[in-house]
Amino acid sequence: MSRGLGVYVGSLRVFSRGGEPIVRDASFQLEEGDLALVVGRSGSGKTTILRVLAGVAQGVFGLRVEGSVKLFGESVSRSSVARYVSYVPQEPWSAVASPYPVIELTSFTRASRAEVEEALHRLGLEHILEENTSSLSPGEIQRLLIAEAYLARSRLVLVDEALSYLDPASRAAVIEMLRELAEGGSIVIVVDHVAEQWRGLYTKVIYVESGAARAVDSLEDTGYLQALERCLASFEALRPRGGGGEAVAEVRDLWFRYPDARDYVLRGVWLRAREGSIVVVKGGSGRGKSTLLRVVAGLYRASRGRVVVRARPQLVPENPLLYISSPTPREELGDGASVAEEAGLAHRLDTPIAFLSGGERRRLAIASAYVRSPRLLLVDEPSVGLDPWSALSVARLLSTLASRGSAIVIATHDPYLARLGNEVLEV
Repeated sequence: MSRGLGVYVGSLRVFSRGGEPIVRDASFQLEEGDLALVVGRSGSGKTTILRVLAGVAQGVFGLRVEGSVKLFGESVSRSSVARYVSYVPQEPWSAVASPYPVIELTSFTRASRAEVEEALHRLGLEHILEENTSSLSPGEIQRLLIAEAYLARSRLVLVDEALSYLDPASRAAVIEMLRELAEGGSIVIVVDHVAEQWRGLYTKVIYVESGAARAVDSLEDTGYLQALERCLASFEALRPRGGGGEAVAEVRDLWFRYPDARDYVLRGVWLRAREGSIVVVKGGSGRGKSTLLRVVAGLYRASRGRVVVRARPQLVPENPLLYISSPTPREELGDGASVAEEAGLAHRLDTPIAFLSGGERRRLAIASAYVRSPRLLLVDEPSVGLDPWSALSVARLLSTLASRGSAIVIATHDPYLARLGNEVLEV
């Protein structure tokens, strides 16, 4: 089967509203059937390149775009290219337009009910078909959007960190679905920091460094993997050495279900968070990790069981915008602005929150919690959207807080961040 040129990017440059360069020079070409893996450190311009290809960089984000970008021979600046593209953004909760998954999938894909049910079953989502989309976890929303792209058979599928909220089984199902799309002739472009899980599947690598992007045949051509291995080896050394202090939070035989649900999300959960220690909560996507943190934080009331909290909790949720309360990082951090260096935000202190990347907002929220030094800190998916180097900076902040006596509970899918835990709880 002959393959036609589908994506052409030539001398692309992108500037913020203030004129700062985000992408300095990106040039690459992709053919129909390509599965391209985009790698590079946080803030290097990966998400911006996807936004340009999705046609939202200018109208939605107000960026200035220069250079040549064509999809299947047509300029991306033309509104008609939207019919070619499915875009799964890094922050998935902003991308669902319908109140129920069944409406989302049948309306935007023209798929039959049977086809929708089969796709959701493959992704472990058959139970959400007629649930309200506002009650879905980010991992469930990510898989829902992947199912939408698959059913629509979009010619170009853009996926920004779409495995970040997923457990290993869900990741494997998503990867297989994207592989099938590429084999069917779609162009699939995936931004992912966990490059190993795509080995043997990608046909091109787009390596982004300091705003410059180039296509290479293999990750081995970039030096990225070697630097990554050195970074990942540093996580385990950050596990707190203490952890034998007073129990700041205790959960005893906790059961929880939502008012309109038939099944319990949490069943018989026990947890103890001590001063100077980190508890890591693991489990499949949609299994109740976020719910557990919200129960401990006092946002939800347990259906059964007992929750004892001996200090005012601070909860950093999956969406960092729900935690940040000031218009700029400098104002958010106040007298603790010096922590911005460790969080990789020193150059962004006066940037409005609206113009920070998802990863920068996440690091800011955790740095803000660090400045407050709570006795009990609950953090939901602190490394989503972060490259391993940025995740390591977050791990250092959390480890330092624990060494100062805070009790910390982390809900995460990240196997490297899980190495921080003095205890690991599976839900």
